[in-house]
Amino acid sequence: MRSLVFDASTIISLAMNNLLWILKPLRKQFDGEFFVSESVKKEIIDHPLKSRRFKLEAMQVRNVIEDGDLKVNSDFSMDEIAALVNTMFKARGRAIRIMHDGEIGALVLARNVKSAALVVDERTTRVLVENPESLAEVLGRKMHTKVTIDVKKLGKFKEWLGDLKVLRSVELGIVAYELGLLDKYGDKKNALDALLWAVKLRGCSVSGTEISEVLKLVK
Repeated sequence: MRSLVFDASTIISLAMNNLLWILKPLRKQFDGEFFVSESVKKEIIDHPLKSRRFKLEAMQVRNVIEDGDLKVNSDFSMDEIAALVNTMFKARGRAIRIMHDGEIGALVLARNVKSAALVVDERTTRVLVENPESLAEVLGRKMHTKVTIDVKKLGKFKEWLGDLKVLRSVELGIVAYELGLLDKYGDKKNALDALLWAVKLRGCSVSGTEISEVLKLVK
């Protein structure tokens, strides 16, 4: 069975922009399953349900799971990969914890079920998957110090990771546009522009230049 695995960041982007509804038609078009890990479920449902600020979004995501458009999979262990990725980069002689349980759970689940892609808006996880060597520079700029990589651990991680692909809510929005899901807003190209900027402003790692290029290509 084909599958996509979603990180919390993408589900949060969709929920906060009232876009969770696109998951049902996207899943039907994909003809496969959409998964989240148990650790992601805790991050986007269990913990927010105890708060006032994000309770409504959590309830909406819970409905998507109850409808079967997201399925929770917890049949795996995260410990080995968590230990690997969170000791692979160092600054000032100390290991940097670059991923929390939600990101690690999504990554491990995507690898375990041989997912077609990991859907993640958060930048660190995306860079780790697509170009882990460059993450040291990204982290160094953020922390204002030199960050080094354990080359042996990096090699082990890349061997485990394989050729896992990454998607973002941006790509989901583009597919939704191509399927005509945004036609209901009238000016569908303007709706796509609004969608792409909405997810960017809610945390999706995409540049304004990239959005402009996308809009030039669509009809």
